[in-house]
Amino acid sequence: MNIVKEDLGDQTLLIKVNVAEADYKEAVEKTLKNYKKKANIPGFRPGMAPASVINKMYRRGTVAEESYRVASEAMIKFLEDNKIEIVGEPMPAENHPELHFDTATDFEFLFNVGVKPEVNIDLAKVKVTKYDIQVEDEMRTSYKDNFLRRFGKLIDVDKVEGEDAISATLTSGDITVEDAYIRLVSMDEEARKPFIGKKVGDKINVNIETLYPQKSQRAAILSIKENELDGIAPEFEATITRIRRFAAPELTEELYKEAFPDGSVTDEAGLDAFVDAEIKKELVRESDHKLAVDTRTAVVKAADLKLPEAFLKRWLVAINEGKFSMEDIEKEFGTFKEMMSWDILQRHYLKEAGVTIGEDDLKAEARNLAAMQFAYYGMANPEDSMLDNYVGHIMGNKEEVRKLYERVTEAKAVEYLDSKVKITNKKISTKDFVALVNA
Repeated sequence: MNIVKEDLGDQTLLIKVNVAEADYKEAVEKTLKNYKKKANIPGFRPGMAPASVINKMYRRGTVAEESYRVASEAMIKFLEDNKIEIVGEPMPAENHPELHFDTATDFEFLFNVGVKPEVNIDLAKVKVTKYDIQVEDEMRTSYKDNFLRRFGKLIDVDKVEGEDAISATLTSGDITVEDAYIRLVSMDEEARKPFIGKKVGDKINVNIETLYPQKSQRAAILSIKENELDGIAPEFEATITRIRRFAAPELTEELYKEAFPDGSVTDEAGLDAFVDAEIKKELVRESDHKLAVDTRTAVVKAADLKLPEAFLKRWLVAINEGKFSMEDIEKEFGTFKEMMSWDILQRHYLKEAGVTIGEDDLKAEARNLAAMQFAYYGMANPEDSMLDNYVGHIMGNKEEVRKLYERVTEAKAVEYLDSKVKITNKKISTKDFVALVNA
């Protein structure tokens, strides 16, 4: 077997693999013997068909399959032995000459290979800004109010105001709905107007399509099926039976014990410090995410990797099996090129840093995500068993594991790169930061 490499330019190689009959003959004969044993050919008992019949039916295809397999394996070994790192996957050369498997015995297979470009960046010259987002009074007030709402309660009041909760009896003809719940907080200002200033016992003409925008809501209120709504007029009379308003809790010793059973906060000064710390955590996460995105963008730009673009476009068309045309690939190739460049850079710098990613890293990330999910729903300190169950669920899903691997890979690569690039710290207001992200 003879293998020749030609540089086509544009980071693309042509690999010529010459296969002689001796390279594949044994495998072909073995396969044909198996066909002879198993083939069910009309006119012959199983296993009794003459070799000439078997050859006529199966030899050409078998020679094609086995000679190509031998050539492919030899080409892959050649790349490995010569330490040629590739992008995409090897493909039959464009405009490959026709091979005559029924008459010839020696074949020349031609493969195109995309070569991974070299990474050569002076990371110390790559500049990135890290933003120190400032905690502002408006954020403090909003976070504090939302936090305390968890411990507030609804109290009965005499007159309706803008965000009250109303109980009412709805009537229309022979339809009566007791204790219908109307949330003003979910309405716009115009829809609220008829209710403002009203008292228990007052009557208001309402449209239930305005009160309950979703068909499922209206059906539930009226205790009917959704398909039964069409015959019911939306106009109802609402008689107010109860008005309740959310009352924020008083900052008492009992509240601090309820909100912070570990005793970490015992007064308003401690509460304010807690609020600042929680806001800062979120702002740091936002800043870190921005830094990661900017680091990625800056390093990809600085690297300016020379990818085998023509080869990769052809490869993308092939692997997508007709789902995308070359025109489609051309339109999206800029995004793909950036993704592939970043993938190459990640792997390069993780190798340079000697970083490997194992199962423990994936489990730690899954546990992190679980903790964030529970915190979102108000569970700041979930039990270990709950976290373990979540982690077990994630690790049992191949697609979720793949996503975890991508997250951890990027995080570790960015962490290493941030230790090498030049980072400038800059204070910024929340408003300006949001504008920067959305620009």
